[in-house]
Amino acid sequence: MIAGEAALRAGDVAGALARLDAAAAVVRTPGPRLRRWLALALERDAAARLAADDARGAEAALTQADGLADSASVARTLGVVQLELGDTDGAVVALRRAVALEPAPATQVALGRALVQAGQVDDARAALRARGAGAARGTPSAVQVAIELAGLELDQGRSAAAVAALDAASAEAAALDAGDLATAYRDARIAAAHAAGVAALRTGAAGHAEALLAAADRLADGADVGVRCDLALATVAAGDRDTALRRLRALAKLTCPFPAPADTQAVPILIAFTEGLEPGHAAASLKTLARLRARTTGATRRLLASSVRVVALTAAERAYRDGKLGDARKLVAQAKGAASRVAADELALDLAALDIVDGKLDVAAAALEKLAPKLPEALIHLGVIDDRRGDGASALARWRQARRAGARFPLLGAWIDGKELVFGRVGDP
Repeated sequence: MIAGEAALRAGDVAGALARLDAAAAVVRTPGPRLRRWLALALERDAAARLAADDARGAEAALTQADGLADSASVARTLGVVQLELGDTDGAVVALRRAVALEPAPATQVALGRALVQAGQVDDARAALRARGAGAARGTPSAVQVAIELAGLELDQGRSAAAVAALDAASAEAAALDAGDLATAYRDARIAAAHAAGVAALRTGAAGHAEALLAAADRLADGADVGVRCDLALATVAAGDRDTALRRLRALAKLTCPFPAPADTQAVPILIAFTEGLEPGHAAASLKTLARLRARTTGATRRLLASSVRVVALTAAERAYRDGKLGDARKLVAQAKGAASRVAADELALDLAALDIVDGKLDVAAAALEKLAPKLPEALIHLGVIDDRRGDGASALARWRQARRAGARFPLLGAWIDGKELVFGRVGDP
């Protein structure tokens, strides 16, 4: 055994293994010292095999070493090798043992990866948050653990949790010198904030989305076009028109990583949309959107149609307030032409309301009768027409019907109450 120890100290791994194996063969039960030295020789033999790309041979040596003595490094290396070889269950067992022996952050990370591959995501998350990871607080290892946990959360679609995991290691990351780990942390922060911003935008939280995406853009120093494109979208949704236009115009000559044709068409559509919301700019924007329509398809055409509808309706509202009913009617009609079926019905209701203001009661009534089965608010307008024609009882009946159908109009109850003072509550269910 002494000769084996000497050989191992001298770097002769093969000689050490031969002598230590021979020593183990002559005793019934090898003692702790012999087992420890034989395990160390096997571990070094495994390292040499790994360097020679002999993963199977390394696994065999490590498995033997793992059975001889409790060693965190042996168990960890065995688990990593087994994971690379596709033995996920074996890797989980070995790495759990390694964590129990020495809960080092690097071992927690390896165990987390093995558990993810085994489909045990909750256990992987717990492993990365366990006492070994906690012991890394205040050290660069905390950054490594945070990056791994954030990656897990992103893979699971939990972008907000990914951001939180990275935020928890922000102090340790700030203390890092420039290097690979600092770069990896920055890249992870960009990816997590980007994903969280897009997720917030999809749920309608435009302001929160803009803040997250702006943070990602700052971290990327404006070099990530995908982040910049999504930031511009969030800024439009948040209603910050001046900032939105500045960000959109900066993208005018770039290609956003959106599905074609949105990659080249979304930005000009949104520029025209945002400009069109400013007073006096609607006509020019609507002309631009009309020119762009021929080159749009799919989701991009829907974006363009929505832009036309909103720009036209915003301008129509201004024209109506200014008493320009003819202009308002033309703009609502233009919005109706670009709308979906449901939105078109709602815009037809708006056109009928303008007809009532113009005194075109028969035209309005004909349109409203068609809309009433789909939009109970049409019954309110029909009641207004009846009232203008001097038929208060019919107006009351229409308004009661509208209320039963769930029509929403703040003054409906007051109108009904007023009519009932004259006609009573007869016939009201």
